[in-house]
Amino acid sequence: MEGWERRERDACGIGLLARPGGPADHELLTMALRALDRMSHRGATADDGRTGDGAGVLTALPRRLFLRFLEGQGIRPPAPSRLAAAMLFLPSEPSGREAAQAAAQAIFHMEGFTLLAWRPVPIRPAVLGPRAQATCPSIVQALLADERGDTPEGMDRRLYRARRRIERAAADRRLPTYVASASSQTIVYKALVLARDLDRFYPDLRDPDFETEFVIFHQRFSTNTLPAWT
Repeated sequence: MEGWERRERDACGIGLLARPGGPADHELLTMALRALDRMSHRGATADDGRTGDGAGVLTALPRRLFLRFLEGQGIRPPAPSRLAAAMLFLPSEPSGREAAQAAAQAIFHMEGFTLLAWRPVPIRPAVLGPRAQATCPSIVQALLADERGDTPEGMDRRLYRARRRIERAAADRRLPTYVASASSQTIVYKALVLARDLDRFYPDLRDPDFETEFVIFHQRFSTNTLPAWT
């Protein structure tokens, strides 16, 4: 092990909080966001002093939050075991966004999912630094219902295929599109923000109806790449 210390390289900060066996609640997410804030020293900041290299959380699907949204839209929610969601970064320009959404909906349908609704994710762009604001995508969620009665693992395999097909179809049409997550079990909220600003940018993360029994949190330090929303 002689000389090992000279080869060591520190980079991203990552952590996990979990409550095995539940129950899911909002408190665990609040604790994780506090821990993420305290890892700010493990991330990098652009020369504008406000654009971070990226921070995010992976949590259980916030079913209560999504069911509340669907009911508010007058949409009958599916059984909880049939609900899935995708988090997408789409073109900010309206015609490009609509084209990307239409392509995504068709691909989800091919994989046996009904699109229940497009949910515009609440965001606060003023929280972002100038560099991140200049490239901020349109951030939306596709709320989906499985029509095949599949297992959670089977649903997620099909959603992974849909994710890759959506990104490939968008690339062929030169529509800047990125699927941050697509699952019946988990979801990712991430952004080009400083760690302390993640829940300021995404008000969902402060909503008491956002419940989870685990959180993986991440503060990115890009050692050899330029930070980007994707």
